[in-house]
Amino acid sequence: MKKKCEKEMLLDLERSLFRHEIISDRMKLEELLHERFHEMGSSGMLYDRAQVMEALLALNTDRNIAMVDFTCESVGSDCFLVHYRTKNENGAYYYRTSLWVREERMKLIFHQSTRLAMDPKIKRERG
Repeated sequence: MKKKCEKEMLLDLERSLFRHEIISDRMKLEELLHERFHEMGSSGMLYDRAQVMEALLALNTDRNIAMVDFTCESVGSDCFLVHYRTKNENGAYYYRTSLWVREERMKLIFHQSTRLAMDPKIKRERG
């Protein structure tokens, strides 16, 4: 039996990766990112956990990213797929997909960001 998707918790976890207080703390990132984490960036490059952590730790402020149309679904026992659209401070639009697994706590094991040509429907959500 599939477990119910924990939408609010996953939304909070995704948003936390935009906040400087989280992404500037190596221990918090180690708690959030699975040991086998990898990311397919919008550049088309594949990054491992260490590369993503170093990039996040180098940031000096919150990541000013608007998030809308967040959805999640359970895709197996303790495994959740989330999708959402974003707009960054430069006006670029992205479609993002993450795969979270629950072990001792929820951990992000995969993330992909794909640049969109245009999305005029995005509005800044406060979170």
